[in-house]
Amino acid sequence: TGGFAPRTENLPSGIRDESMFERASTIEIFNPDTGLFEEKKNPVKYYKLNALMKLPDKRVFMYFDNEYMFYNLENNTYSEKKKIPYSISSFLMLSNEKMLLFTKSNEYLSDISEIILFDIKQEEFKKIGKPAVKRGSDSMYCLSAAELKDGSVLIFGGEKNLEKRLKSLNGGVQAHKAAEILNIKTGVSARIQDTKYPHINSDNGVLLNDGRILIFDGTRVKSNPAELYIPYKK
Repeated sequence: TGGFAPRTENLPSGIRDESMFERASTIEIFNPDTGLFEEKKNPVKYYKLNALMKLPDKRVFMYFDNEYMFYNLENNTYSEKKKIPYSISSFLMLSNEKMLLFTKSNEYLSDISEIILFDIKQEEFKKIGKPAVKRGSDSMYCLSAAELKDGSVLIFGGEKNLEKRLKSLNGGVQAHKAAEILNIKTGVSARIQDTKYPHINSDNGVLLNDGRILIFDGTRVKSNPAELYIPYKK
């Protein structure tokens, strides 16, 4: 509908190219029927497109730079961008058109202070709880999470003793082994058995078909062996 855009190396795609010194204003839409990419100009420029989610009403939710907007697939239009009213350290996209936000109390480094549930379709924010253990909010050393089949969330990794690092001139980053399960309905997060290896800035866990969670990657300078979280069967 808008003309085919060749997939060249210099196309400033906010979807594909994560590391850019200049803000991108172009996205690409892939058509599986033709196997081609189509270029779409975005009126808003951004450094990195952090997340995308297709909604049942044929809109695409776009999250970037602590802001969000919607792209309408039918008429190729964009909504006005809106700012998320929290300072976000990390996030998790959920399966029910919702988003879990791990926030900090201010723009400077601190521990994660609140967990916010963002209803994307309704554009509503709700405070639901706090982590069971202190985890640093530095986005370079953030925690990881994964949604379980029952709707609860596994939280693991991240930085521990952030305050100690900030007070020390030569303080190194310490990775967490602590893990917990967040009940989104009650807002209560409870400690469970630690992971076998510390994790910092790992990819979010992957939910497998049998309900287990695959945890992989490690710190930014050292890769740890992958491990599996096996939920307790009642």
